[in-house]
Amino acid sequence: MTSAIDPDRTPALTSSSGDFVIGTKLSCSATVNGVGSRFYLPAGGTPSDLEARLYLASDLSLLATGSLGSASVAEGWNDVLFSSPYALTPATDYVSAIAQSGTYGYDNDPYGFPVVDPDTGLVTASAGRYGFGTGAPDQEWPGWHGADFLFTAGETATGTPLPMTLAMVTGTPTPGIVTIAGTALEMTLDTVAGAPTPEPVTIASTPLPLRLAMIPGSVSGITPGMLAAGGTSPNLIAGGTSPILTTGGTP
Repeated sequence: MTSAIDPDRTPALTSSSGDFVIGTKLSCSATVNGVGSRFYLPAGGTPSDLEARLYLASDLSLLATGSLGSASVAEGWNDVLFSSPYALTPATDYVSAIAQSGTYGYDNDPYGFPVVDPDTGLVTASAGRYGFGTGAPDQEWPGWHGADFLFTAGETATGTPLPMTLAMVTGTPTPGIVTIAGTALEMTLDTVAGAPTPEPVTIASTPLPLRLAMIPGSVSGITPGMLAAGGTSPNLIAGGTSPILTTGGTP
């Protein structure tokens, strides 16, 4: 879990008020998962009714929330997580905020926006945001209220499972690599009891029964390996004591 603003940075000033929403406007250069907001509690502060919020900056529609509940907070940075992670779309502005009542820290302008998160370089905080009461943080200023955004890099797999395609790989495959693409492949394994039934030899789509028999002595006029047509069916005669192959009758 990573913060958008340097975790060593702390607000220098302190203020107290009633219901107040503090936040930070931000965007990302690649998909990240918003997991919560955090805020800095100055010494002696006693905030209450803490709620983390994530808004779409363009219309301040609420995308994710999370409450700290009855958990106590301490001086310094405190994390308030969303009930479920939210995947942020690159190149889109959001506002990560904390709704609270009580004491909060702040820095007057200029804070030095924009600032890029120091760990991944994927999230850029561009301005401070705030709002009075319990509504959305609809005011923007160049200062900062000690509010920050918490995220993880990468995508969260949700919804419908991705289809998977299996393909033959020549050579030695690299461990741990799975290709996810194409159409899902269904596989069924059947158990065969006993010995398998051999396939008959087929000539012109008609099965041809085969019989083997030993013939003593030699057969005049037949060269081993020849196919001779005798009677109503051909005989394959090897001569001597080799087997005879016939399609019918008595060998």
